[in-house]
Amino acid sequence: MSRRGTYDLNVNHQLRNLSSITERENEEEFTVTWKRWLVLAIVSLLNMSVAMIWLCFSPVAYKAVSYYGTSLIVINTLSLIFMIVAIPMGFIVMWVMEKYGLRVCILLCGWFGCIGSLLRICSTIEGLSDDERLVFVFIGQIIAALGSPFGLYTPAKLAGYWFPESQRTIANTIAASSNPVGVILVGLISPLFMFEDGYYHMQLMLIVYAAPITVGAILASIFITSDGPQHPPSYGGTVKKTEKIWGGFKEILRNSMFMLLAICLGTGIGLYASFATLLEQVLCPWGYTDQMAGVSASVLTASGIVGAIIISTVVDKTKKFTEALKSVYFLTALGVILLSFTHYIYMGYGIVGEVALIGFFAFTIYPVGAEIAAECTYPIGTGLSTGIIQLSGQLQSVVLILVLSVIGQPMEPEQVIENNSQCHHNSTIDEQTGGDDNTYDMRISVWVCAGLMTFTSLILTIFFRPKYLRMEAEKEHNNAMYMRRKSHIPGLANGYVNGGLDAEDGTDSITSEKDGSISTIPEEYHITPC
Repeated sequence: MSRRGTYDLNVNHQLRNLSSITERENEEEFTVTWKRWLVLAIVSLLNMSVAMIWLCFSPVAYKAVSYYGTSLIVINTLSLIFMIVAIPMGFIVMWVMEKYGLRVCILLCGWFGCIGSLLRICSTIEGLSDDERLVFVFIGQIIAALGSPFGLYTPAKLAGYWFPESQRTIANTIAASSNPVGVILVGLISPLFMFEDGYYHMQLMLIVYAAPITVGAILASIFITSDGPQHPPSYGGTVKKTEKIWGGFKEILRNSMFMLLAICLGTGIGLYASFATLLEQVLCPWGYTDQMAGVSASVLTASGIVGAIIISTVVDKTKKFTEALKSVYFLTALGVILLSFTHYIYMGYGIVGEVALIGFFAFTIYPVGAEIAAECTYPIGTGLSTGIIQLSGQLQSVVLILVLSVIGQPMEPEQVIENNSQCHHNSTIDEQTGGDDNTYDMRISVWVCAGLMTFTSLILTIFFRPKYLRMEAEKEHNNAMYMRRKSHIPGLANGYVNGGLDAEDGTDSITSEKDGSISTIPEEYHITPC
């Protein structure tokens, strides 16, 4: 081999050394720890437990009416408390998260839920009057509701602080999906406490629901000792606590791309909440039983979790956040349109397939959207962006549920009989509770949902063009680190790339790619010629 060829190899050797040095230093500065999965598991347990506390009475509403000696409206209010409390608490949670950090929010979620669930158990103490029972259960429900937003707002910040760039979306998805998992479980667990003799064991049910939130609160207190790991998993994962919170809030409100995203994600959240709440009322007038409607509601959530995990995994690898969001939004809109024109035609379990299609794509809207929000608002804390999205979703949920309920049309008795309506198949319960005997045609409500989803999808597709500020900052940081380390190797710092032996005096040299100048390679970097 010639001397000139040997020096070409010498420069390549230095570049390989530079790459290995950079990798080693990066590993020292940015570290991914196993503890991230433990933190994710604890937060997921808390969010799942809060969801079960929220809806535990819904599957056994009539049993709760009998046990507490009250009306169905009062029992439904126990669930509505969470949505009402979440709106004003959202601003407090955003302030606490940015001022005091992720750990404080996780602990508040756990212990508020624990204390609230224990107070609910006190409502089952023997000797209390019905009014005293209601006081205990309402106070416990309100306290648990106060802690709920602290958990719901954590997924994006947890993913950013604890997980590397390649795992953020899937971590966000797992944490965000734990709440719907609780919704599924509560529908399966609550009915189990109806014994064969017809006695419903309310105390045992409330103890079972208090157990996981208590365990989660204890685990969080023991194992979550900081907002993030000692060494962040990436440049964008550096833990920051914002002192000028309202300044960041104002800046976010001036970010047109984020505000468009917050409105669109809020619409998606609101429509999901509406479907989960009203699905039974949508299907039962057309011959679908309560059991079929319940299965459909569970499938809506279960298929959504599966879809969110699959799609988020792909998005983590491709980084096509905007494309993925627009695609799943469009496909969800198509699913709702299909349902709007077929739900009043009895199809048996075929309706479950349609609902599963909607859920598969709809669930991905929030976790992917939350990642985009973190990107386009960087370096402002993710607690603020997540909080505004959640507030948008809560407000739109309340408005949509009220509006969609009001525009339902009472059906004529002939229509009820003709369509084999299953809404009032248990006349004894209706008489005992003084329920509304009317059956409502919800077709207009579903058409409104389809139109709103389609309109929002078009707006998102046409106007949403975000910038990935967090990814750009990480790229600039990595480039800066590379150039700094490159400067430690003589010659390479000035962009010298072609090496060789000077023909006249035999000295070793490399040629600059910038200006063609020739520089001598220091002797300590020589490689003995072959």
